[in-house]
Amino acid sequence: MERNAVSVHRQTHVVVDFLKRGIAAVFTFEEKEYYAEQFTYDPGKNVYLCQMGQTLSHFKTRKESGVVEHLDYRNAEACVQCPKLAKCTTSAKGRTITRHADQDFLDMVNARTNANKSLYKMRQMIVKHPFGTVKRAWGYSYFLTTGLESVKTEASLVSLAYNLMRVLIIIGAIEMIKRLAMA
Repeated sequence: MERNAVSVHRQTHVVVDFLKRGIAAVFTFEEKEYYAEQFTYDPGKNVYLCQMGQTLSHFKTRKESGVVEHLDYRNAEACVQCPKLAKCTTSAKGRTITRHADQDFLDMVNARTNANKSLYKMRQMIVKHPFGTVKRAWGYSYFLTTGLESVKTEASLVSLAYNLMRVLIIIGAIEMIKRLAMA
């Protein structure tokens, strides 16, 4: 690989092209103090405040299939005069902060998740294992049937097969046959 290093800012496709051509790429990122999470949202006024004390107001609503998905906030006039513009954004129009329409709910879920890390680690051990086994070890990554009832039946059969396999592994085939004979 060539030793020429090129600094690229937020242009992944350029980095991929460089790597394919054998050119090493050095990534540069926004400084953490300018990440969107560092901007303060004021729900009462529906604005964001930047680190320089400027207000970013709602200027655009983005919809997908007629449903509001994202809200964009910007203050082009203040940004173009800001001494920190080059560190904050590469856009000539100034910094834009995008807020999901359900961001309050997402923040609540994130807070609850962060407060219960031990429960989520336990969930990973208990819940993730069956799906990983069925998808990766058994190669069952999609349903073979169509229609809700048919897919429910197929999922039930896969769950039954998984549970039987777990019983075989835990108590063994001979013990399983004995217990089935008693039933």
